[in-house]
Amino acid sequence: MSKEKSNSESTVAKLLLRLKSTGDSKAWTQFLDSYADTILHVASQYVYDSALRNECYLFICGKLSNNGFRRLLSYQPEGAASFSSWLKVVIANLCIDWQRRQHGRVRPFKSIMKLSRLDQKVFKYKFEQGLGFQTCLNSLQAEFSGLTEPELTGAVSRINEVLTSRQHWLLSTHQSDTVSLDDPVLAASAKQPADPGNSPETMTEISQNHAHLQAALARLSP
Repeated sequence: MSKEKSNSESTVAKLLLRLKSTGDSKAWTQFLDSYADTILHVASQYVYDSALRNECYLFICGKLSNNGFRRLLSYQPEGAASFSSWLKVVIANLCIDWQRRQHGRVRPFKSIMKLSRLDQKVFKYKFEQGLGFQTCLNSLQAEFSGLTEPELTGAVSRINEVLTSRQHWLLSTHQSDTVSLDDPVLAASAKQPADPGNSPETMTEISQNHAHLQAALARLSP
């Protein structure tokens, strides 16, 4: 650890100790003086409207100070990430919590509830959580032994056939995973989630292409 980083971590440790021992309002003020810009910077990557960003900022501050600063005091100095990197991840997760409070969570679609248990699981992993194809396959094989890539492709095609363009759009706006506090790479960056996906028109075209491909495959001999 460099001398500069060591001094920074020492300052943080003293600040957290003051918050833990007395809940000192001056220590909280000092924390905000030091990290308000960090909170706003991370929030700006999730909330573009300035008025809403202020609301998100107040939400984050409230969560950080709740229960005797429980979140802040959970920081482990011996961990891989510095306090600043760790804090960015905490703020990013709180931004996602704030967004979910504003927009709500995706309710189960009736069309999906009519599909098989496998298709519903594929919908959960692939469409709701945004897992990649191989990750989705590995996760499902633990529950559906012997599941093959063509079977997963078929499930994805069936789901695309029943989802409307609006439902695709709703999924894209809610598909935001929280950032892992245990991943030093993510902790160091805490970047904005990737673009949620294609436009509704493009998703409709993809769905139609999947349907045509599935029909063509069905006509082939073994």
